[in-house]
Amino acid sequence: MPWKSEDAMSHTDKADTTKKQKQWSEIANSVRDICMADGGDEKECSDKAIQQANGVIAKLEDTTESFYYLTEIDDSILKELEDKTTIIIDVFREGKWTHPKHGIIEGNSKLFNDFITNWKSNVVGRELIFDKNHKPEDGGTGIVKDLFIDGCKLKAKVELTNFGIDLIKNRGFRYFSPEYTDNYINKETGEKIKNVFIGGALTLRPFLTNLSPIVLSEQFSNNFCQEKNNFIEDFKNELFVLFEEYFDNKK
Repeated sequence: MPWKSEDAMSHTDKADTTKKQKQWSEIANSVRDICMADGGDEKECSDKAIQQANGVIAKLEDTTESFYYLTEIDDSILKELEDKTTIIIDVFREGKWTHPKHGIIEGNSKLFNDFITNWKSNVVGRELIFDKNHKPEDGGTGIVKDLFIDGCKLKAKVELTNFGIDLIKNRGFRYFSPEYTDNYINKETGEKIKNVFIGGALTLRPFLTNLSPIVLSEQFSNNFCQEKNNFIEDFKNELFVLFEEYFDNKK
């Protein structure tokens, strides 16, 4: 039987909010399913799932802001615009992941649209500037000029700094890590705002999968979204054929 949110408190007193309880059950069920699929027995997999879910919930910071350091970038096309160097970066894609610290992370169109709306409204009160490995003290690598949805991905138009260009071209920083909060607090008004994109970083080690490396000077095509759509269409067609055959045989 899958665990439910209300089961969390019987395993850890750290799951003291509805959100944490939901995260606990999602993590525990995910870990157990993977373990069972790998041939583990039910008790072993259940014990492992409970231990990992408890560990993740225990590590969650008890604050109103939750920052997610995802990682991995996507297609990037370098364009020369007069004396500027601008690229298009895949920031996020649709999907669901279990993060070791933050629990279940899900990319979807609502999240992406919230990011875009809050960025256009200048919720954070400053330009959206990327850095290196989430260390702003090392300097800025690029400034966001546009955010938009393309298929199943959120993309950003980024004006690179010389520092950013050097990292990509000469130092192997070929991936991107978005940084956001699901509960941003305005420091002046105290207003709480959901899903605010607050920054990001060029990085070496991605967390998200099926995004493409940043490529300067030429287009690097990543067909994840198209392949996903093709798979769905093929599945629908195969299902339709099976139904036709079934009803033909019933006649």
